[in-house]
Amino acid sequence: SDSFKDNIIACTHNLVISYTVLTVLKTISSPAHTVWLLVGAPLGKNLQPGTNHSGALYKCPLTTKLDDCEQVVTDGKRTVDSKTLMRPGDDEIKDGQWLGVTVRSMGPGKKVMVCAHRYMRKGSDYQWGQGLCYTLTQFLDYDDTWEPCKGRPTNRAHEQYGYCQAGTSGLLMDDMAVIGSPGPYTWRGTVFVISVSDSYLTRDKTIYHGPLLEHESPVDKYSYLGMAVTAGQFFGDKMAYAAGAPRANGTGQVVLFTPKRASENPMAVRLILKGEQFASSFGYELTNADVNGDGKNYQIVGAPFYFSREEGGAVYIYINNKNHCLDCSDPIKLTGKFESRFGFAITNLGDLNQDGYDDIAVGAPYEGNGVVYIYLGSKKGIIREPAQKIRAEDLRTNFTMKTFGYSLSGGMDLDNNNYPDLMIGAYDVDAVVLLRARPIINIVTTVQPLANLQNIDPSKKGCPRDPNANYTCFSFAACVTMKLTTSLNLSYTIEAETFQTGRKVLPSLVWRS
Repeated sequence: SDSFKDNIIACTHNLVISYTVLTVLKTISSPAHTVWLLVGAPLGKNLQPGTNHSGALYKCPLTTKLDDCEQVVTDGKRTVDSKTLMRPGDDEIKDGQWLGVTVRSMGPGKKVMVCAHRYMRKGSDYQWGQGLCYTLTQFLDYDDTWEPCKGRPTNRAHEQYGYCQAGTSGLLMDDMAVIGSPGPYTWRGTVFVISVSDSYLTRDKTIYHGPLLEHESPVDKYSYLGMAVTAGQFFGDKMAYAAGAPRANGTGQVVLFTPKRASENPMAVRLILKGEQFASSFGYELTNADVNGDGKNYQIVGAPFYFSREEGGAVYIYINNKNHCLDCSDPIKLTGKFESRFGFAITNLGDLNQDGYDDIAVGAPYEGNGVVYIYLGSKKGIIREPAQKIRAEDLRTNFTMKTFGYSLSGGMDLDNNNYPDLMIGAYDVDAVVLLRARPIINIVTTVQPLANLQNIDPSKKGCPRDPNANYTCFSFAACVTMKLTTSLNLSYTIEAETFQTGRKVLPSLVWRS
């Protein structure tokens, strides 16, 4: 239960983050690999000339230094081979674009995506806030630009694709980019699914999206569908895409889509999960995890503005039964403390305690100076009581941490001890903390044969191992069984004690190995 206790390995401060978004990158190359913490700073100053606070992406090494992060080149490259950074084009507005609002990694040795949902295109009589995302190689070199709303109808401005805000949320997995866009069609919103494979000639070039027209959209105007996204095999082997709409129906909803067939739009609406309380922002945060080890994805939904007299924020865990039905039973509900915004950030930690079940972390950034709760999976599903409560006040830092838990990124082992680690953002103090999981070691000691110790006759001299001894003796084997995922050396001491009338007496001992 103390997997993360007192184990800060990296603490980055003074990045002018103002809104932290986190992910982790492992660069794989022979003979070794490099690990970077990737941090979005949407109000930071970009390296591109001619821009003002357009946002930035930083890479930070695994050290305990506070100031060794380096900005990654993102904006300003017209081609992959560009050697110099160009100023924004005449039709672009980069100032205030919030680059870094979304940062995602596809996994070790794979691509990274960083988005700017307030990026604007302009003309003589219009300015469209369409948003964009960049993909970067595993070495953080520029790869491509993705503007899913570029070229789509804008004749009716916000009633079409004029204010897409693409990149408000995102996901990168299996050579696919999932980009949340809460703005199209009067902020009904949608999700775009794009192939980002390097195989340009063979990859699927269709940009899939959810239904948007008034008689087709699963949500009403101003629902903000796409505020959060996730993906998983919720309905069997076929990949499904989930998007949160925190203002839908007043309570918030989550819509799950699946593609109909190749090159066909819009995607089909498979399921709508509905929030229970008005203004709770159900769907503000999403993730999925296999919390009971049955191989199915459970949908996990944050509602950080859920409230009652004593509670503030909720997380709903939808059980995926054997028939791949997410709404056939009531979800498990976890709640936080009053006005804590519990559920503002959620991440799948992977199998933290190596018991075969996914575990999750939940941020409550306004409980005190911020708290992160760790919940463990089990054969029966998520365990409702948190296994660990990590408070900002408990961290040994040389500054006061605030909004700790505002953003989370977990599920990747950074220090090669076979246990996943957790990165936590605190935007109010421009800080990021990496907590490493400590290995869990189960040690079982036994004595063989036990009968040799239970039938000692003090009046009898000698023993089978030393029959000519003029003292009482016996032999045994001290056995140790360890269950662990790393190689360790075990130091041990064998002590013999005798007790007479409750007092400890030092006996005469002779050891022979």
